[in-house]
Amino acid sequence: MEFSSTATYANRYDLDEIDVFLEGNSNNPMFFNINGLSDNLSFGKHYFNLSILDSKNQNYQLRENSRILFEFKSSNNVVLKSDVTTLKQSNGVATCFVEILKDPLRTYKEVQDGQGTLSIVGSLQDKENTENLITEKFKGAMNYRCVFPIQITKNLLALWIIDVYFQLT
Repeated sequence: MEFSSTATYANRYDLDEIDVFLEGNSNNPMFFNINGLSDNLSFGKHYFNLSILDSKNQNYQLRENSRILFEFKSSNNVVLKSDVTTLKQSNGVATCFVEILKDPLRTYKEVQDGQGTLSIVGSLQDKENTENLITEKFKGAMNYRCVFPIQITKNLLALWIIDVYFQLT
């Protein structure tokens, strides 16, 4: 495989495989909120907002200046190109994107339709009233992850056109 010196490649972090102290539940996320992401991702660029939830009812909080990383993968483990476009410091909302490419650039594999994942990780710390809950092994590390399911239907527009055609005939 030949790599281009001008193309931008998706970073591969394998966030879904790192050892974490706490695994979140996407049905009731503790620290991260995703808004505006399409229910079905087709070819092209899809924008969404990533924000931090209020953690006052949690035993932990995001560590000050914690890096927050996210990674999209298709059902066949192809990393999808994604990044932050803007970060609004006043409200903490990051506008981000994920892009489904016909040629994912880093692999010979094609992005497969089906359920993929959006993994988000950050670093938690104990609160003053819940000291020593996080074990020494995980202090200061990327120790929290929440995995959100995503649905990839690459040719969604083509399927919609076919459906409309058959409904009209």
